[in-house]
Amino acid sequence: MNKQIDEKIRRADSIAIVGMACRFPGAPDIRSLWRLLETGGNAVMDGIPGSGPNRLEEMFEDSRNLQGACRYCAYVDDIDQFDARFFRISPVEAELLDPQQRMMLETSWQALEDAGMDPDRLKESLTGVYTGISNDEYRMLVVGSERPGEAAASLYALSGTNLNGTSGRVSFVLGFMGPAKAVDAACASSLVSVHDAVADLQQGKADLAIAGGVQAILNSRIFELRADSMMLSPDGQCKAFDASANGYVRGEGCGVVVLKRLRDAEADGDRIWGVIRGAAVNHGGASVGLTVPHEPALEQVIEAALSQAGVSASDVDYLEAHGTGTAVGDPIEINAVARVYGKDRKADQPLLVGSVKTNLGHLESAAGIAGLIKAVLVLQRGVIPKHLHFKDPNPSLDWNELPLQVTSSMMDLPTRDGRPRLAGVNSFGISGTNVHIVVEEYQALDTAPYARHRVVGHGQEVIVSPPIVAVDSADHGQTYREREV
Repeated sequence: MNKQIDEKIRRADSIAIVGMACRFPGAPDIRSLWRLLETGGNAVMDGIPGSGPNRLEEMFEDSRNLQGACRYCAYVDDIDQFDARFFRISPVEAELLDPQQRMMLETSWQALEDAGMDPDRLKESLTGVYTGISNDEYRMLVVGSERPGEAAASLYALSGTNLNGTSGRVSFVLGFMGPAKAVDAACASSLVSVHDAVADLQQGKADLAIAGGVQAILNSRIFELRADSMMLSPDGQCKAFDASANGYVRGEGCGVVVLKRLRDAEADGDRIWGVIRGAAVNHGGASVGLTVPHEPALEQVIEAALSQAGVSASDVDYLEAHGTGTAVGDPIEINAVARVYGKDRKADQPLLVGSVKTNLGHLESAAGIAGLIKAVLVLQRGVIPKHLHFKDPNPSLDWNELPLQVTSSMMDLPTRDGRPRLAGVNSFGISGTNVHIVVEEYQALDTAPYARHRVVGHGQEVIVSPPIVAVDSADHGQTYREREV
């Protein structure tokens, strides 16, 4: 009995993930994402000029520029498709709506469906929306176009392409009255948005939160600037922690989680994907360079997240790493991770490490949420998918002394004698921001983990028993069909 009381105290500030949805390259929903991961799928496309219709050829007017690092991309299908009528958006406004706003709106709706929640019943509720977003490539196209300058179109061009409009659009269309924030922390944006949502829920500023990130690749010049800056891999793969790592490949998409205080989720009988136990954010300060990760700061942010979670580093079995596959960033991340997670770790229980970027490319502002969703699926399934492109370990690291193992083949997640398993998720950005989240496998306090599951939709509520299995219920039938506007 005392053990259960202690557990309730320990979980008092924990946050439940009650819904998830995604639209990633090669994975338009959660079920497809897991299928891609467990089969070792690679969503990166090679846009060789003349090889057939592809987004890259459409983006680059001069195919001569479509070479080297600019040849490769991981992109989503039908980014020009949007059901404006379903969301009560006029055709002219929809045309000037950044695909990032469109994807965030659609994916948020799908995440609420996955949570068994009817968005119409959430109107005027203290529901917050937190979006990690960094690039405004659509605005560059709109501003550079020769559209007529009528007042309505001009207004829509502004509201439809503002980064801050991404969260605001979701709150406006669905009638939410909680915080609405757009977070720009470069590649750490989406995981910082989750951190902010967690903090607002813990402080009572929101009762429900939609958090995630979005990225759309639409401007060839931005692509070229990244390539010219030597950020991108000339052979088009994120080869995190491998000796051949030479940059990343760009990706796009959207991921969203629906968050709720754990005690409220359990009281309401919600289906729970996983539990966020700790989250921390910091900055590298005046380090070697703005764009270079600062090792001590990475260690500190991991330690802070573990401290908030109230767990030991050795209790965590899996790390979803940032792992972009750069010669500078990879060793810094691994060394920081090893110093923190290696404490009191047994030699036969190394920290298992992987990165979803090897499958999807680097989704930049949406990268962190992709890592979090993967980590939740790993905990729920008890299986770690293969980390791709890891053949020759980076020689600048002493792998024999490191208390970790890159999951170069599919592996079972170690069991914890009945205790819930834990994973860490790492993300950092080119602006110097670092973020770390500790997520836990969900286990109910009683012996019947899900006494009921509430499914709300189309004006009715149904109590379902036995429980819906999360990963198999992730692709609820869409209530809208996408069509070109």
